[in-house]
Amino acid sequence: MIKSKFAVILTIILCVGAIAFIKFTSDNQAPVINYSGDVLNVTCSVEQEVMRGVSASDNEDGDISDKIFIENASINFLNQTNIITYVAIDAAGNVGKLTREIIMSSDLNKVIEIIKPLDITVNSMEEFIGTDYFRVVDKCGNDSTQLMLVSGEVDTNVIGEYPVTIKIDGKEEIYVINVVEKFIAPPTISLKEDKIEVELNENIDYMSYIDTLLDEVDDLKTLSKRVVITGQADTTISGSYVVEYSVSNTSSKIATASLEVIVK
Repeated sequence: MIKSKFAVILTIILCVGAIAFIKFTSDNQAPVINYSGDVLNVTCSVEQEVMRGVSASDNEDGDISDKIFIENASINFLNQTNIITYVAIDAAGNVGKLTREIIMSSDLNKVIEIIKPLDITVNSMEEFIGTDYFRVVDKCGNDSTQLMLVSGEVDTNVIGEYPVTIKIDGKEEIYVINVVEKFIAPPTISLKEDKIEVELNENIDYMSYIDTLLDEVDDLKTLSKRVVITGQADTTISGSYVVEYSVSNTSSKIATASLEVIVK
């Protein structure tokens, strides 16, 4: 009787153990990793681009694409085939792996950008340095200016147009550097009024109607001496007259203003 009970208990223990074993060992199938396309051409961001179109599925866990990681990525050779290994692990600890060929492309369509106006003021002591005027970036935003070759002579002491050649990756473009005369602004003249009325035979102090007289270089005293007034009104005759003011600075830049005079 005792032996019979012992046999029953042992049988139950064995059955429970078998069920537990089956339960814990039933998922022994590794996830499957897939990718679209064949050889992958990588240009900008290796970490982002190598995951493009890659997915993983598991017989128990379903889509586990978010569980994929890179185990090995030997990407050291431009324009040559490299190998990358994807890994995915399911909830049961089963590991799926897949290797893939990728090519790290160096053809990033580098573009020459102008970063400041191509004008140099003559005799300004400014030297033409290519990297002050140009830079090179690729489509990924990487700066490749250090690979740029600049050729051509620019004489900043002589006004003229000077072609320079920019070379990058076997391609070249020609730009023109302009050595120009220093820009000098004309003076400023403005009047207190645009129109005045005077009586017959009244004397007119035309200079008193000037409100503003300014220049970047010349002072007020110098400018005042260079004011020219033409078309003065004949105050002995009633009528309408236009008086013209002009002023030139010592750089021969001219500004003008007009005053209408009504003689009653």
